[in-house]
Amino acid sequence: MPILLSRSTNRSTRTVALLLVTGFCAPISSAQSQPAARSQETDAAAARKKKFAEDKQRLENGGVTADDPRPDPDQTLFVSPFKASMVLGEFRTFSVFDIDGKVLTAETEWSVSDSSVAEVAEAPTQAITAKSVGTFTLRALVGRRSAEATVTVYPGPKLPSVTVRWLAPPIPGFTLQKVMPGGIGVGPDGIAVSFAESDGHGRILLRAFTSDGRQIWMKRLSGLPHADSRP
Repeated sequence: MPILLSRSTNRSTRTVALLLVTGFCAPISSAQSQPAARSQETDAAAARKKKFAEDKQRLENGGVTADDPRPDPDQTLFVSPFKASMVLGEFRTFSVFDIDGKVLTAETEWSVSDSSVAEVAEAPTQAITAKSVGTFTLRALVGRRSAEATVTVYPGPKLPSVTVRWLAPPIPGFTLQKVMPGGIGVGPDGIAVSFAESDGHGRILLRAFTSDGRQIWMKRLSGLPHADSRP
């Protein structure tokens, strides 16, 4: 009998000890999880604070943050043509150049404001295809600078009468003095028309365009060509 009592006591002792250990460990596990929970709450609060700051910055800066690409405030980047008309199903390309006339088309990332009206083909062509009737904004991004063109799509098969096919982007400070039709080369990449422009202070600008309005080159001269001269 004493032996039996001894075994029972040991078993009971072990059971109580197990319960005590289990009960003691549970609070430790819960306490260890609290720092992780507080860390997650802190991260969430930091994310909310960052988003609030970004939203505030967008409101103060006209809808963009410091990391967003911005329209070129000094107009040093241009899309040519900057206004164009297309018919349903038509596709065409545009060019991009800087204020010095350097062509940057190959470095440009294109996007459209409404993918239901138009879409951009993959490189190397990156042609714009008119998918439905409407108006969309074509955006060109080169590094952090951006420029835009406005394109209107008509039902077709031809453009309505008295519709402007394309307009060349104006260069700040210069006004058109002379249009010289014709030019060098044939085909869609040949020169179809050239512009002579002046800033009124003796600085002259010559620009050459294809038949669909893409600027090919731009040169600065010291004098305006004579009215009877030929390009």
